[in-house]
Amino acid sequence: MTFAKVRLLAAGILFFAWIAVLGYMAFTTGKPVVISRPQILVSSLIVVAQVNSFDGPVKVVDAPGDPQEADKLTGNEIVVTNLAAAEVRGAERVPGLYILPLQRTGDTYQVAPTPPSPGFHSGPAGSPRIYPANSQTLAQLATIPRP
Repeated sequence: MTFAKVRLLAAGILFFAWIAVLGYMAFTTGKPVVISRPQILVSSLIVVAQVNSFDGPVKVVDAPGDPQEADKLTGNEIVVTNLAAAEVRGAERVPGLYILPLQRTGDTYQVAPTPPSPGFHSGPAGSPRIYPANSQTLAQLATIPRP
C-alpha cells in the first residue's frame, strides 16, 4: 500500500469518527431553555414560585432582583389569573418551581405577555410563558439587566 492510500484511509477513519461523535452529542444533549429577554423586561415583577396547580394560587419562594417585593411576597400565596393559559418552556406542565414574569392587576397578578421580537416570530403575539426554575434558567435570569 502506498503512502497516499494510507493517508486517505486515515482521513476517512477520522472523518467517520468525527461524524459519530457529533451524532452522539446531538442525540444526548438536551434542548436548552432560553428565557425571553423582552418578556422579562416588560414584566413588573419576577418571582420564583411553587406551582402545585395551574388553576389555583401559587406560593412565592423568591423575588429575584427586587428585595422590597421579596420581603413582602416570600412565603405568601398570590393569585395569577392567566397561569392556566401560560406556555411552559422546556418542560412538562407538572407541579414544581417556576420562574413567573408577572404584571400586577389590582390585587392579582398575570403572567406578562411575550412582546414581539424584531425578526423572530415564535408563535402568537403576546403568548405568556413561564420557565422551570433550575440552575440554567436562574443563571440566565441573573444576566438580564432590569431597569
